[in-house]
Amino acid sequence: MFTEEFNVSKVYRLSTRSLMHTHSSMWAYCTCAESDEYPDIFTPAAKEKVKDILDYDYVSPYEEVSRSLVRYIDVYYNDSIEEIEVTSDIDLASLNVHNEMLHAISSLDIIDDIKEKFVEWHDQDRPVQAKICSIIIDNNGTTTGLVTTARKHDPQWNETAFGQLINELGKADQKDVYFKHRKGDTGVAIRIWQEYNARRIDIDGTPKKINSLSWRRTAVSIAEKRNYYIDVVKDRWQMISEDDATWIRSLIDHEDQEIDFEFEFNGDKTLRDVLVYKREVKEFKVNRP
Repeated sequence: MFTEEFNVSKVYRLSTRSLMHTHSSMWAYCTCAESDEYPDIFTPAAKEKVKDILDYDYVSPYEEVSRSLVRYIDVYYNDSIEEIEVTSDIDLASLNVHNEMLHAISSLDIIDDIKEKFVEWHDQDRPVQAKICSIIIDNNGTTTGLVTTARKHDPQWNETAFGQLINELGKADQKDVYFKHRKGDTGVAIRIWQEYNARRIDIDGTPKKINSLSWRRTAVSIAEKRNYYIDVVKDRWQMISEDDATWIRSLIDHEDQEIDFEFEFNGDKTLRDVLVYKREVKEFKVNRP
């Protein structure tokens, strides 16, 4: 979809065992949103909204959205673009300020129903740790959702699939965890990017950091990490079945194949579905058979 392939994955829906779309990510400055040197792949309305998100700043002269952050544009597509996700890095706490919320509504089309939902879900005692890290739009430029960082644990979720996963993620490292919120959807998705290049290894679920010369470094292949990760999702997190795990492994077509997951939950915190990301390109390195 972009001129070059930076990060590309095929995305599968587990319940139907079918390909949903392709996910492609690129630095914003290497796209038509930032430079006329690149092909125009967005509709005029979508391109305008992408620019609005990239240029967004607070009303208050004493606050500023960081410009040092590397910004990305992600597209999800089949024959045409279905969804666009743009890095934003907005402090969640800012939306509790009336004029900042009005500014976000007018500039980014963030409406009250989704604002109320994710503000409720995040710990406002530590607002600096909660970010709207990206905004999701369709190819008509309409905001359809948000991706946030930080997670708040509520004891009432303990006995649900959602609560059990949050508890497990609280024990784990080597992962980037995001919440995806959709307009008009009381549920949430948890997207997890596994750190396959981490310089540490989990043994029996216990993280072992390489923090001294006396700890012997053990080379662990991507295949070993991937297979272990799938087993963790199946056995420890209990998000997939044995049959699911077998099918996911059937997608693997080379030793360095990386697999990531997105877990979709209903409003009552029951598991709705699982999305499987099969990485084909990582930082320009193509891994296709």
